[in-house]
Amino acid sequence: MRATDLLIVGGVKDPNIGVLSAAAHKMDCAAVTLTFGDNAEPGINWDLEAGRLYLDGQSLAPRAAFLRQDVFSYRDSMQPDRLDKGLAWHSAITGACFSDDDIRVFNRQMDWRTSSKPIMLKLARQHGLPIPETVVSNCEDIIASLHRRAPRIAKPVAGGAYCRDLDAILKSPPWRNGVAPVPAIVQDRLDYPEYRVYVVGERLMVFEVLSDVIDYRTDRRSRIRSVPTDELPAAVRTGLLSLTRAVGIDFGAADFKTRKSSGEICFLELNNQPMFASHDHACDGALANSIVETLLA
Repeated sequence: MRATDLLIVGGVKDPNIGVLSAAAHKMDCAAVTLTFGDNAEPGINWDLEAGRLYLDGQSLAPRAAFLRQDVFSYRDSMQPDRLDKGLAWHSAITGACFSDDDIRVFNRQMDWRTSSKPIMLKLARQHGLPIPETVVSNCEDIIASLHRRAPRIAKPVAGGAYCRDLDAILKSPPWRNGVAPVPAIVQDRLDYPEYRVYVVGERLMVFEVLSDVIDYRTDRRSRIRSVPTDELPAAVRTGLLSLTRAVGIDFGAADFKTRKSSGEICFLELNNQPMFASHDHACDGALANSIVETLLA
């Protein structure tokens, strides 16, 4: 049996996996990195009867595991079915690790409600966090009426695409008989500064994001900097920790943006599998170190 402190699992193209593997190596912990995608498939076998996980024929019994679903590889075509490789690997490995109570993993007790962005907005408000004025709709007349009152943005209700200004959507919409094909989250347009707050166990790590566009992920010139935790108001920090405890999140990232008229910092969403490589770079590796230390504590 291979003695392993930490099993790190994710896609071969995922930069976050490389960052975390490097941090674990520097901290001299016995880590095994399992990656897949683009003809980089290791051999695994999870024996449910024996409760053992094998990697390339060797039994693994890690103290802890860090697991990310691969969102960087393309879907592979296999006749007659199409298989999502990232989802398949994630399902197999999370099944093995989450079924073993002796393996420390993040978000073991995660509430199903975290998969719904609208529900999380409601829960955030219940835990004392301000949120943008929000409507979930696909009705052209309602959305246009809201936009006439004040500038609005729209983003997919289930995620997976960028936030957009409603001006562009209303000018070239996919409307049919006054409705769009799917509902969207429509919110009042907030402003910078934007904050991304990582929750690692009970610790918060805060980063300020600055950009000239609505969604900084589309801006090559966006800037990320690590800032002291107390740059966020105490009520925001307390409310966020209250929310994450309530939904069983001990690793994730919450996004906040500023209401220009009042300076109020508003909750946008909570991601339970956040990207973190760029933010780790902005704090000289402290974020990845914190992830490893928390898993092995």
